[in-house]
Amino acid sequence: IMKMAPYAVFALMAWVTGTVGLEILLPLAKYLITLIVALILQTFIVCGLVVWGFARVSPVQFYRRSADAMLVAFTTCSSAASLPIAIETAQERLGVGKTVSQFALPLGATMNSDGTAMYHAVAAMMISQFFGIGLTLPQQVMLVLFAVMIGLGGTAVPGGGMVTLAIVLTAMGLPIEGIALIAGVDRIAEMFRAVLNVTDDLSGAVAIAAW
Repeated sequence: IMKMAPYAVFALMAWVTGTVGLEILLPLAKYLITLIVALILQTFIVCGLVVWGFARVSPVQFYRRSADAMLVAFTTCSSAASLPIAIETAQERLGVGKTVSQFALPLGATMNSDGTAMYHAVAAMMISQFFGIGLTLPQQVMLVLFAVMIGLGGTAVPGGGMVTLAIVLTAMGLPIEGIALIAGVDRIAEMFRAVLNVTDDLSGAVAIAAW
């Protein structure tokens, strides 16, 4: 299945382009760049500030010791699949105790999906703009709240974000068929989302251990 996944992505992208037209490529590129840049900033700035501010751990050392877990998250696109290596990394390389790591990391994999929350917000904005549906400022604030709330109960498996995105779109009154527009590039964004989710869980575990 993993070997067939890249071909399925290309086939889906070809179908979307053939159905909607080449004009979909520019909005998709803007969407993907915006989301990836936001995820990278959150991963390497916010998480770094957490470990430095709460635990006085060097962000450089934190990322260096967390590299294995981040790599597994990037390749599997799953916080759940990365959980065993994340727990091992926390205990053996970051100095987090067994009690804290085995409680904080599984809880974080389920309820701390900030990468998914960011994905929901950016994807919903892209879909609304593509269909010419304007969102007022109060609606945008509501969108962020919906995205965060759905992210708290999201799934830690590959592709789970697209399922919960349908809930966000329905709640905002946006066309649910817009999911098909971004499905072709979702695998790329999902790699970075998984890295952020795992890295953020590790930084949270380090901060709790320091307390």
